[in-house]
Amino acid sequence: MTDIAVIHPDLRSIGGAEAVCMNVLEALQDQYHLTLITYKGEDIRGLNQALNTDVDVEKLTIHRPRFFTALSEVFPQRFSILKNALRTRYLRRFESDFDLIISTKNELYLDSLVVHYIHNSAYQKYIDPQPETALRKLYHGLSNRIGNFKPYKLQDDVFLANSQWTADPLDEYYNTRPRVLYPPIDASAFDGQKWSQRESGFLSIGRIHPTKNILQNIEIIAELHSRGHDVHLHIIGSVDSREYYRAVVDEADRYDFIHLEGELSFDTLTDMICSHKYGIHGMPEEHFGMVIAEMVSGGMIPFVPNGGGQVEIVNKNESLIYDSPDEAVEKIDNVLLNTEVQRELRSELEKMKTAFTKDRFQQEIRDVVRDTIDNAKSDHG
Repeated sequence: MTDIAVIHPDLRSIGGAEAVCMNVLEALQDQYHLTLITYKGEDIRGLNQALNTDVDVEKLTIHRPRFFTALSEVFPQRFSILKNALRTRYLRRFESDFDLIISTKNELYLDSLVVHYIHNSAYQKYIDPQPETALRKLYHGLSNRIGNFKPYKLQDDVFLANSQWTADPLDEYYNTRPRVLYPPIDASAFDGQKWSQRESGFLSIGRIHPTKNILQNIEIIAELHSRGHDVHLHIIGSVDSREYYRAVVDEADRYDFIHLEGELSFDTLTDMICSHKYGIHGMPEEHFGMVIAEMVSGGMIPFVPNGGGQVEIVNKNESLIYDSPDEAVEKIDNVLLNTEVQRELRSELEKMKTAFTKDRFQQEIRDVVRDTIDNAKSDHG
């Protein structure tokens, strides 16, 4: 049986990257011998429950290098470039044991044939806006030397990207055109509640952090409320910045139609999506935006900033994309006032749902892996 290594550094989170990893494993487990290489969080049963996947632990060989687990615990937020270089050097020791390697979280600079699934290109980490001091030059040079990072070596590999926005710069940097394969959404969780039975309210889903622009979301909904719209906002997500969270709490306390929900269970979040009409997102350059895809899959109408892969999720519909809070207010105001526009938007978004299904994702992964292995065999006679 063909041996495949699936590499994912950290499986402790429950996000788009982890959904990709688990669905890759589920898609391939009956056809190939799989080895999962991870440094943290290999609770497969827990991940199955959280992501509604069906990965069979008995069909997996799990390899967890202890050194890198310890390294990540000692330096959880620092030396990411050096840690990546050390991991790469380690993986090269046994990469030849596999017929194919799949990286489900960004690039791996290996000598073997690799399928890279790109969420947020690793090369962007090396484009540092900070001044290139002598010490930083030494650090980057040492990391590059240890990891032997040579982008040209990846030109024969296969690249998948979570959005066209993510794929575009990779085309120029690696001289290869990535295939866009949107992350999978578990559409079976959404019950398709009727539009007329939903609350005329908004959900803002994501970490409580300045990059998510939650204060701006509050500002937008408050202005809509002042115009006479009977709308409200639920802010859902874990606290990732205590200082920003306090600012959000202070602002939310000014209005009785702004509700801080904290982090919700999957079932509760699903119920919220199915029972509300609208979503509002504030982060301008999400590489994809799983919560936006979940909103679309759940029958909501989401409004998103003009940037990142999220505009693809709403089919680049100008009625749903904004460049400023003032523009967001005007566009949302128009939708709230016009039931015919709501119907047209819902009809258009309904067609996008199939792009995010688990079945579609898993079938495309199987196709990519089969074609990659066949092409490699053909190239080697």
